[in-house]
Amino acid sequence: MDVSPSSGAKLAARVARQIEAEVIAAGWPVGQIFGSEAELMARFQVSRSVLREAIRLVEHHRVAVMRRGPAGGLVVQAPDALPSAQALVIYLAHAHTTIDDLISARLVLEPATAAMVARTVTDNGIARLRAALEREATPPDFPGLELLDVSDELHVLLGELSGNPVLALFIEVLTLLTRQHTEARTGGRAVSEQASEAARRTHRAIVEATASRDVTRAEQLLAAHLSALGMWLREDVQQNGHLRQAGGVAAGSRHNQLKLAEVVADRIQRNIAREMLAEGDLIGTEQELMNRYGISRAVLREAVRLLEYHSISEMRRGPAGGLYVTRPTPDASIEAITLYLEYQGIDAQSLRAVRNIIELGCIDSVVARRNVDGVARRLRATVCARPATPDAMLEEVGFEFHADLGRLTGNPVLALFLQIVTAITARLFNPPTGVASAPERRAFANEIDLAHRGIAEAILIGDTAVAKRRMMLHLDSAPADWWQLT
Repeated sequence: MDVSPSSGAKLAARVARQIEAEVIAAGWPVGQIFGSEAELMARFQVSRSVLREAIRLVEHHRVAVMRRGPAGGLVVQAPDALPSAQALVIYLAHAHTTIDDLISARLVLEPATAAMVARTVTDNGIARLRAALEREATPPDFPGLELLDVSDELHVLLGELSGNPVLALFIEVLTLLTRQHTEARTGGRAVSEQASEAARRTHRAIVEATASRDVTRAEQLLAAHLSALGMWLREDVQQNGHLRQAGGVAAGSRHNQLKLAEVVADRIQRNIAREMLAEGDLIGTEQELMNRYGISRAVLREAVRLLEYHSISEMRRGPAGGLYVTRPTPDASIEAITLYLEYQGIDAQSLRAVRNIIELGCIDSVVARRNVDGVARRLRATVCARPATPDAMLEEVGFEFHADLGRLTGNPVLALFLQIVTAITARLFNPPTGVASAPERRAFANEIDLAHRGIAEAILIGDTAVAKRRMMLHLDSAPADWWQLT
C-alpha cells in the first residue's frame, strides 16, 4: 500500500469530496452534525490523520466545520465563495492577464448584467443601489484609497441584483482583479480623485437608468464606463501591461472570519506577488517561514496544504527543501465554486444565461483571431468526428468544444470563466450514463457535433452574426433535448 504523503493527500481529497457529496444529497442541512471524528473515521475507513486532512478541505470549502467538545462533530455550514474567488485571482495573475484581457471580460459580462437588472429591478433593489451611491459620495477619511476601493461596490451589487449567482461571483472576481491594477498605479492621488469623481457621476447615471428601466441606456453607460476605466488604467501600467502577480486579495475585515492558516496562506500569496517570484522560485524554508510569520509548524503546514491544494506552491523535503512556487491551476477552485453554486441553488436557466453571455463574447474574440497561427487548426480538431469515442465519454467530448472556444480567445479571463460554466454544466445538468439508451446518446451526440461544426464554419469564414445565431440556437435547444432523454 502506498503510504506516501501524496497518496494520503489524494485519499483525503476523495474523502472530502464524499463528505461534500453526502451533505449535498442531504439537502445541505446547515447546523446539523454530520458525525463525530470517531464516527467519520469508521464510516470512511481512514486514519485520523487522513480524516483531519479531509476535514481541512471541507472547512476550506465552507461546507462544514469541526466543532470540538463533548457535543462536537462535523457541523454543516453555509459556504463562502471568498476562498475560491481569491484562488481565481491568483490563477489569473499567474496567467499573465493584461489590462485589455480584464476590460474585455468586464465588457462581455457587466453591460449584459446591467441590462438584466434594469429589466427586473425592484423598489428594494433601487434603494440598495442608491444607498451604494451615497456611500461612494462619502470617501473614507484615510489616505491611499484608489478608485476601485470606492467604486467597486456598485458593480458587485449589480451582479447580486441580477439574481444569477454565477454572474455575481464572476463580477466579484473581476473587481478584485481590477483593484490589483489600481494598487499598481503611481499616477498620484489627484489623478485618482479625478477618476473617482468621474466614476461616481457615471454610476449615478447608471443607477437612474436602471431605476427607470431604461435597459439600453444602462447597458451603454456601463460599457462606456468600463472603456474609460480601461483607458485610465493604461495611462500608468506597471510590469509591461501585465497584472501584478498579487497572490492574495485584500479581504480586510473578512480576514477575521478565516482560520489562521488561511490568513497565513493569503499572506504567503501576497509575498509571492510583492517579491515577483516565478515558477520554481524558493519562497523560504519551513523554519524561515515559521519565523517570518510568527507561527507554529502546525499552522504553517496547514497553510501549505491549502496552497498545494490550489497548486500555488509546494513544500519540498531534503537538503534543498523549502516552499517553492508552482504553476497554479483552476481545478480546485472550480470544484469549490461548483459546491458554492450548488448551495446557492443554481438552476439551468441561470447557468444558460451566463453561458449565452460568455460564449457569444468568446465568438467575437475567436473570429478576430481566426487567422492567428494554430487557431483554425485547433478549432477544426475540436469538432472533428469521433466515431470510436466510447458512449460514456460522449458528453465530455461535446463539452470540450465549448472549453476550447474559450481558450482560443487568447483571453485567460474568458477562458477560465467558460471553463467554469462548462464544468458546472457537465457536473450539475449532465444525466448519468445509462439514463438514455446508447443509440439515443450517440444520436444526440451527433446532433451536438453537427451544431459545433456549423458554429466553427461560421467563425472560420468570419461571419460573426451567423456564428452567434447558431450558438444561441445550440445553447437554447441542447439542454432541453438532453433532459428530454432522461
